[in-house]
Formats: sequence, structure tokens, C-alpha cells
Amino acid sequence: DSYGVKSNYFYLLYYGFTVEDDKDTDNMASLEFKLNIGDRYFVESITTNIESYNVEKLFSFLRKCVANKEEIISSSNYSSQISLRNEMAMLALLSLECRRKLSKYKNSYSKNITLLRKSKQFSPERNIYNILINDQKILHYYIEYANNKILRLSKNWIKHYKVNIVNYIMYRICQYFQSIFHNIILYFVQFSLLDECCW
Repeated sequence: DSYGVKSNYFYLLYYGFTVEDDKDTDNMASLEFKLNIGDRYFVESITTNIESYNVEKLFSFLRKCVANKEEIISSSNYSSQISLRNEMAMLALLSLECRRKLSKYKNSYSKNITLLRKSKQFSPERNIYNILINDQKILHYYIEYANNKILRLSKNWIKHYKVNIVNYIMYRICQYFQSIFHNIILYFVQFSLLDECCW
């Protein structure tokens, strides 16, 4: 077996070292989603290759998790975008879960980089920091990917629902002024009743 392009987990397990150049590795971060949505679970290792099979499985899983009743009825295949709302909700959940996973690390990404630079070359500590950094880098990648795509999709979503949003705003404005008008009438009625009592 030649070295080839493998993950640092594989390099460390079978060869006793890790590689710090991303070009020479196929690094993966293990994502485990435990969502309280019908007891759904997802455990896979993903890379920064959006088109990889595991990433497609992850996105399909998340789309199904955030689907509303209408989307569940109208969709049987979640391998691609089924609606703007669903896709943005899926990306928001992805970003949230990646942030949660990042919060469980003892040190931040930047702190681990500092510790890596201070560690001795080829030491066990350096290998560990290298693996942690690679995991955190992938998680940061998907947070940025999700947030950027949500911003792009939100522009289309706002255009798509522009009429509904305007109608909703007008409805709320009418409700507001109706409440004010109601209070004014109530004030004058109360004032007139009080005035009558005073007389």
C-alpha cells in the first residue's frame, strides 16, 4: 500500500505521522447529528468536497429534518433543493450543529495553531494538534459555506415572497393604527361618560 492521498487519521493509525499540507491529505471531520426530530441520527465523516457522497447524504438528511408538512407531502427525494425555505433552514441547521461541535473542543482553532507551532516536529503532541486543527478547519469551512449560501438564497427568497411580505407589513400597520383608533374612541367615550357624571 502506497501512501497516496489519505486522511491524517489514516496516516497516524497506519504510519505513525500526520501531514500538515492540505494538498497531500484527504482530511475528514466526523459529524454526528442527534436531533430530537423523530429520533433521527446521522454519523458520517465529511470533507470539504461539497459534491462527495457523504456530504450529499448529510444534506439530504438535514433537508428531511427541517421539512414542513407541505414539503414532506410534495417531496420524496431530498438529494437536491426542494424549496428556498427548506434549503435555508437546512443550511442554518448545518451551521448551528457545526458551531456546537466546535464549542466542545478544549481549545479554539487559533489556539491549536499556536500550540502546533510551539510543539516539536514529529512529536505525538504535534500530530494530535494537527488532527484537531484539520477537524476544526472543516467545521469552520461549513459554517462559512452555510452562512454565505443563506445570504445568497435569502435574496431570492425575499423576491419570491415580496408580495406576501408587503401584505404582511401592511396588515401589521393597519392593526397598529386600528388599535390606536380604538383607543382614541375608547378615550372619548370614557371622557364623555365621565363628563356626564360630573354634570
